[in-house]
Amino acid sequence: MYICVCVCVTHNLCLCVLLLCVCVSVPSSVEVVLPDTPPGYSSLPHWLSELTSTTLRQLLKQGDSQRVRELSLALITVLNEYEQARESTIVSRAERGYRVTVRSDITRALTALDLTTVNDIQQTSAALAQCT
Repeated sequence: MYICVCVCVTHNLCLCVLLLCVCVSVPSSVEVVLPDTPPGYSSLPHWLSELTSTTLRQLLKQGDSQRVRELSLALITVLNEYEQARESTIVSRAERGYRVTVRSDITRALTALDLTTVNDIQQTSAALAQCT
């Protein structure tokens, strides 16, 4: 799995791959094309839940704060886009549980990080704001 997070600070066009999603960023707009649910998972939140409990935890244990912030923002962005794109408002108990797990794991990971620079604070607060 290749993960890249693109934050468009300038007003240039950015193109990046985000958890197998295509993310195009221009001033004041972002378009995220969601990936298909991988085989073996019941839904995209199920897969995201697995990523937060494995990959995100590994990065946290390694002390890689920047990658924890980047992955957290990528995961929560995909989950939020998935929720907005769903046509049905009816959600199974299992899927609701996966969504809660993703948000909880991300929030715990981000609040465990040391914040040493203004940039760290800005990135962490931006990711936490997306978790609500």
